[in-house]
Amino acid sequence: MLWARLAGSACLLFVLATGSVMAEDREVTGDEIAALLTGNSIDGMWGETHYIQYFAESGRTLYKADGSPGDWGTWRVDDDGHYCSTWRGGEEICYLVIEMDDAYAWRAQEGDKTYPFEIIEGDATVPETNAIVPDDATGS
Repeated sequence: MLWARLAGSACLLFVLATGSVMAEDREVTGDEIAALLTGNSIDGMWGETHYIQYFAESGRTLYKADGSPGDWGTWRVDDDGHYCSTWRGGEEICYLVIEMDDAYAWRAQEGDKTYPFEIIEGDATVPETNAIVPDDATGS
């Protein structure tokens, strides 16, 4: 009986200790999504597929999966603060953006499957456009 009480207390302490260390997922706001994505790229995994995606200020987006030439679409943040995209004139699909332990992920509005990604400053779909040209290389 005493052993059972001690074991129960130990389990409770473990749950309390680990629960305070584990961070909860946080839904990113619409304003935060716009600030994170506008003019930047992400590097992520969609299932088993690695991709890089750029988000232009104009609302255009370029998705480049490994081994593919890329596909242009449009993106926006809707009135509910969700990321929404449309590809090749198809139906608009919206996702939640979740922050998890200093990383981000897409999450379908129905379900709990997440697709992790990292933010990259600038347009990472064309690496040569990110190169900084030294002043002396411009001939000035």
